[in-house]
Amino acid sequence: MLEDTNTENIFFEFLKKKQISFIENFELKKNSWLKAGGTFRLYIQPKSLSEIKDLLNFFIKNKLKFYVVGNLSNVIFRDGIIKTPIINLKKYNQINVDQSQNDIIKINVCCGISIFKFVTFISNNLKISGLEGLVGIPGSIGGAIYMNASSYDSYISEFLKEVEVVNKEGHLKRLNIKEIEMEWRSSIFHKMREVIILNAIFEFPNKNILNTEVIKSRIHKNKNHRIKFQEKKSPNLGSLFATKDLYFQ
Repeated sequence: MLEDTNTENIFFEFLKKKQISFIENFELKKNSWLKAGGTFRLYIQPKSLSEIKDLLNFFIKNKLKFYVVGNLSNVIFRDGIIKTPIINLKKYNQINVDQSQNDIIKINVCCGISIFKFVTFISNNLKISGLEGLVGIPGSIGGAIYMNASSYDSYISEFLKEVEVVNKEGHLKRLNIKEIEMEWRSSIFHKMREVIILNAIFEFPNKNILNTEVIKSRIHKNKNHRIKFQEKKSPNLGSLFATKDLYFQ
């Protein structure tokens, strides 16, 4: 937390020197999904792993707390000035595709990218089916993994194989799908509060490559259903109803 002016000034100089993007006095009422909440004194948007590590090193050295947020779509923040530095990974959003493996398309995606952009990329660019139902969820891939997102018979954990995280000391670690402990709207990250979800590795079988029109038809059907049954006149978090049928419980 940036309690004194001297520490705040030192932090500003550090961010400028490292050329890490940040916004002062970020107003949640203008920028969050729910259009509610106070003001982040400092909203930081690193775009690379090296920038994220530099930030963590600074926080450790100066004994500062921080908080990581995704797409500001499923969290309600309090009113007033929030002095804790906020890290947002929206600019950490690369996608790398490896189609060299036998019958498998391996995709490494930075977890700051939005669910919509990721699903649109694999649907339009790679013609991969399987996650069409997630289109319309306004969160990031990191948030989707944290909450084990699912919608319209698609769920983030189906093709997820590994997740790379970094802890507050800057050490990297990879967790496989079993270690992530995906459960209904939950994951191991609810217990691992002091890590940042960085990258996710997905593996799709070649059989999931379909005709583009088939994929577009599924996405269009889901979009129309959302438009018909979800209130959009005011900011909201979508439907209050869900099913556990995907997990056979």
